[in-house]
Amino acid sequence: MTAGEIVETHRSWKDQHAKELFEYERLMQRVLAQNALVWQTPSLGLAAQAFVLTTSLNGRTDTVPRCLASVLGVLLALMTMQLMAKHRYLLQLDQARMRQIETAVGIDNLADHHRETPVDDLVDKRFYTRIRSSQVWQVGLFTLMLVHVAVLVLALVAPSVLTTP
Repeated sequence: MTAGEIVETHRSWKDQHAKELFEYERLMQRVLAQNALVWQTPSLGLAAQAFVLTTSLNGRTDTVPRCLASVLGVLLALMTMQLMAKHRYLLQLDQARMRQIETAVGIDNLADHHRETPVDDLVDKRFYTRIRSSQVWQVGLFTLMLVHVAVLVLALVAPSVLTTP
Protein backbone atom coordinates (compact mmCIF):
# COMPACT_ATOMS: atom_id res chain seq x y z
CA MET A 1 0.00 0.00 0.00
CA THR A 2 1.42 3.38 -0.98
CA ALA A 3 1.54 6.42 1.26
CA GLY A 4 -1.16 8.05 -0.82
CA GLU A 5 -3.43 5.03 -0.41
CA ILE A 6 -2.87 5.02 3.36
CA VAL A 7 -3.75 8.73 3.55
CA GLU A 8 -6.84 8.16 1.41
CA THR A 9 -7.92 5.19 3.56
CA HIS A 10 -7.48 7.28 6.71
CA ARG A 11 -9.41 10.18 5.17
CA SER A 12 -12.19 7.80 4.15
CA TRP A 13 -12.38 6.31 7.67
CA LYS A 14 -12.43 9.80 9.19
CA ASP A 15 -15.21 10.93 6.84
CA GLN A 16 -17.16 7.75 7.50
CA HIS A 17 -17.05 8.30 11.29
CA ALA A 18 -17.20 12.12 11.34
CA LYS A 19 -20.44 12.23 13.34
CA GLU A 20 -19.17 9.80 16.00
CA LEU A 21 -15.80 11.56 16.24
CA PHE A 22 -17.52 14.94 16.67
CA GLU A 23 -19.76 13.52 19.40
CA TYR A 24 -16.74 11.86 21.03
CA GLU A 25 -14.86 15.16 21.08
CA ARG A 26 -17.84 16.95 22.65
CA LEU A 27 -18.18 14.18 25.24
CA MET A 28 -14.47 14.38 26.07
CA GLN A 29 -14.82 18.11 26.77
CA ARG A 30 -17.89 17.48 28.91
CA VAL A 31 -16.14 14.66 30.81
CA LEU A 32 -13.27 16.99 31.65
CA ALA A 33 -15.70 19.66 32.86
CA GLN A 34 -17.77 17.16 34.90
CA ASN A 35 -14.63 15.72 36.48
CA ALA A 36 -13.59 19.21 37.58
CA LEU A 37 -17.06 19.80 39.05
CA VAL A 38 -16.95 16.47 40.92
CA TRP A 39 -13.95 17.74 42.89
CA GLN A 40 -14.84 21.44 43.10
CA THR A 41 -18.13 20.59 44.78
CA PRO A 42 -16.72 19.03 47.98
CA SER A 43 -13.96 21.64 48.15
CA LEU A 44 -16.44 24.50 48.16
CA GLY A 45 -18.74 22.57 50.47
CA LEU A 46 -15.89 22.03 52.90
CA ALA A 47 -15.12 25.75 52.94
CA ALA A 48 -18.76 26.48 53.74
CA GLN A 49 -18.72 23.79 56.44
CA ALA A 50 -15.67 25.40 58.07
CA PHE A 51 -17.49 28.73 58.29
CA VAL A 52 -20.67 27.19 59.70
CA LEU A 53 -18.77 25.01 62.19
CA THR A 54 -16.84 28.04 63.41
CA THR A 55 -20.15 29.72 64.17
CA SER A 56 -21.64 26.58 65.73
CA LEU A 57 -18.69 25.87 68.00
CA ASN A 58 -17.89 29.44 69.01
CA GLY A 59 -18.24 29.51 72.78
CA ARG A 60 -19.90 32.93 72.68
CA THR A 61 -22.61 32.09 70.14
CA ASP A 62 -26.13 32.13 71.58
CA THR A 63 -28.32 29.02 71.41
CA VAL A 64 -30.63 30.11 68.58
CA PRO A 65 -27.83 31.15 66.17
CA ARG A 66 -25.92 27.99 67.12
CA CYS A 67 -28.96 25.85 66.29
CA LEU A 68 -29.52 27.69 63.01
CA ALA A 69 -25.86 27.25 62.06
CA SER A 70 -26.06 23.53 62.89
CA VAL A 71 -29.20 23.04 60.80
CA LEU A 72 -27.53 24.95 57.97
CA GLY A 73 -24.47 22.70 58.33
CA VAL A 74 -26.63 19.58 58.01
CA LEU A 75 -28.30 21.02 54.90
CA LEU A 76 -24.94 22.03 53.41
CA ALA A 77 -23.54 18.54 53.94
CA LEU A 78 -26.57 16.89 52.34
CA MET A 79 -26.60 19.32 49.42
CA THR A 80 -22.87 18.84 48.82
CA MET A 81 -23.18 15.05 48.96
CA GLN A 82 -26.08 15.08 46.49
CA LEU A 83 -24.40 17.49 44.08
CA MET A 84 -21.13 15.56 44.14
CA ALA A 85 -22.99 12.30 43.46
CA LYS A 86 -24.96 13.94 40.64
CA HIS A 87 -21.80 15.24 38.94
CA ARG A 88 -20.21 11.81 39.27
CA TYR A 89 -23.32 10.14 37.80
CA LEU A 90 -23.32 12.50 34.80
CA LEU A 91 -19.59 11.86 34.35
CA GLN A 92 -20.18 8.10 34.30
CA LEU A 93 -23.01 8.48 31.75
CA ASP A 94 -20.72 10.39 29.40
CA GLN A 95 -17.91 7.86 29.90
CA ALA A 96 -20.30 5.01 29.08
CA ARG A 97 -21.30 6.75 25.84
CA MET A 98 -17.62 7.31 25.02
CA ARG A 99 -16.98 3.57 25.45
CA GLN A 100 -19.84 2.83 23.05
CA ILE A 101 -18.35 5.16 20.43
CA GLU A 102 -14.87 3.70 20.95
CA THR A 103 -16.21 0.22 20.31
CA ALA A 104 -18.33 1.30 17.33
CA VAL A 105 -15.52 3.08 15.47
CA GLY A 106 -12.72 0.80 16.66
CA ILE A 107 -10.51 3.27 18.51
CA ASP A 108 -8.49 2.74 21.67
CA ASN A 109 -10.43 2.75 24.92
CA LEU A 110 -9.68 6.12 26.50
CA ALA A 111 -12.85 6.61 28.55
CA ASP A 112 -11.65 4.48 31.46
CA HIS A 113 -8.10 3.41 30.89
CA HIS A 114 -7.70 2.06 34.41
CA ARG A 115 -10.40 -0.62 34.16
CA GLU A 116 -8.31 -2.85 31.93
CA THR A 117 -5.23 -2.69 34.13
CA PRO A 118 -4.97 -5.68 36.48
CA VAL A 119 -4.56 -4.67 40.12
CA ASP A 120 -1.29 -6.63 40.29
CA ASP A 121 0.21 -4.33 37.66
CA LEU A 122 -0.46 -1.20 39.67
CA VAL A 123 2.54 0.32 41.39
CA ASP A 124 0.75 1.17 44.62
CA LYS A 125 -1.32 -1.69 46.06
CA ARG A 126 -2.14 -0.18 49.44
CA PHE A 127 -5.81 -0.30 50.38
CA TYR A 128 -6.22 3.46 50.75
CA THR A 129 -5.11 4.09 47.16
CA ARG A 130 -7.67 1.61 45.85
CA ILE A 131 -10.62 3.18 47.69
CA ARG A 132 -12.65 5.54 45.51
CA SER A 133 -11.96 9.11 46.54
CA SER A 134 -15.58 10.03 45.95
CA GLN A 135 -16.60 7.49 48.60
CA VAL A 136 -14.06 8.88 51.05
CA TRP A 137 -15.47 12.37 50.51
CA GLN A 138 -19.05 11.14 50.91
CA VAL A 139 -18.13 9.53 54.25
CA GLY A 140 -16.30 12.70 55.31
CA LEU A 141 -19.25 14.91 54.45
CA PHE A 142 -21.61 12.53 56.25
CA THR A 143 -19.35 12.71 59.31
CA LEU A 144 -19.48 16.51 59.21
CA MET A 145 -23.25 16.26 59.06
CA LEU A 146 -23.21 14.08 62.20
CA VAL A 147 -21.02 16.67 63.94
CA HIS A 148 -23.62 19.32 63.14
CA VAL A 149 -26.38 17.07 64.48
CA ALA A 150 -24.37 16.51 67.68
CA VAL A 151 -23.85 20.26 68.12
CA LEU A 152 -27.56 20.85 67.53
CA VAL A 153 -28.52 18.23 70.13
CA LEU A 154 -26.03 19.65 72.65
CA ALA A 155 -27.26 23.20 72.00
CA LEU A 156 -30.82 22.12 72.76
CA VAL A 157 -30.19 19.63 75.60
CA ALA A 158 -27.04 20.89 77.34
CA PRO A 159 -26.15 24.35 76.01
CA SER A 160 -23.69 24.98 78.84
CA VAL A 161 -21.34 22.39 77.32
CA LEU A 162 -20.83 24.61 74.28
CA THR A 163 -20.60 28.02 75.95
CA THR A 164 -17.52 29.80 77.20
CA PRO A 165 -17.83 31.02 80.81
